Amino acid sequence: CIQSSGVSRDHARLLVAPGSVTLVDASSTTGCFVNDQRVKRHRLRDGDLVRIGDRSFRFALSLSAAAAM
Repeated sequence: CIQSSGVSRDHARLLVAPGSVTLVDASSTTGCFVNDQRVKRHRLRDGDLVRIGDRSFRFALSLSAAAAM
């Protein structure tokens, strides 16, 4: 859950599969962005900058990738 008035409870979904994570916009009004591009569905890669509503975070597929950033 992302604590923000700019993010709805059903804003987006993260679909997790072995070796991949896909961001899916759930028809939100403010949208989902990956690397400053609005997306409806996007397979995330290490280092992608994800923005949901007014919150941003850097995606890391593994803990070792996160430690290297």
